[in-house]
Amino acid sequence: MLKMTAVTAALLACVLGPTAGAATTDEQFGAALNAIFTQCATAGQEQGKAATKSGQKQAAENAGYKAIKDVMIAMNDAPGTGEMVVQWLRDNNVTVDFSADAAVSSHEMGAKSAIHIPAQMAAPDKNKMLGALIAREASEMMMVDFPDSAEKNYIVASRMAEVYFELGGTRDGMKTDAKTSVACNDAAKTMGLWIDNGADQGVGYLKAAGAATLSDLIAAYQKYPEYSSQDTALKNATTAFASFKKYESDWMVNHQGMLQ
Repeated sequence: MLKMTAVTAALLACVLGPTAGAATTDEQFGAALNAIFTQCATAGQEQGKAATKSGQKQAAENAGYKAIKDVMIAMNDAPGTGEMVVQWLRDNNVTVDFSADAAVSSHEMGAKSAIHIPAQMAAPDKNKMLGALIAREASEMMMVDFPDSAEKNYIVASRMAEVYFELGGTRDGMKTDAKTSVACNDAAKTMGLWIDNGADQGVGYLKAAGAATLSDLIAAYQKYPEYSSQDTALKNATTAFASFKKYESDWMVNHQGMLQ
């Protein structure tokens, strides 16, 4: 006769109900044990699935962290726009992370400022596009006080493209990358503005597409003295854009060999 432990007896009581304390046939005992084993196996499987999901999530987070770390190291190691972007992010304690729902960065500076990148960009073969998207979001933050204008949009496109090429990207590679996701396609279109146009031509293209230039905004605000502070901000932005054009000209000289 098999001797039941207290645990087994308790389990049998749960399985067999009120009659567990009465005499039990071998068939009943065997059926009860099978039920117990089945429950244990099911519970173990559920725990295993939960552990697998947890492990997969942690692995994805680790891969994402590594992808961001690797591309930012590469950006910082190549003198130019990428280095400037990374240094600015560090100086301003801005974090970079992946978002499963492709949340848009607020572009506002604060104690917990962060750049959110679509999660699919964590793939190793997307490091150049990842760098370009980091540059885009960082540029928007860096120029949060720069008036919305054709000039601002062109600067963002320029920084994205410069980082893409600094990371070893090519024109043909950009066309291939553009086919891999919506985010990559949108980024390629933005960078295409810079590839096909110089600063003044790019601003002209954007104006024709409906964006106001700094000159347009200055002319509009000058009609209203109460907006004199805006007039000052626009003139400061005009000066900043002139400095940007000088930087871009120097960048082109130093990186001409990359633009293949």
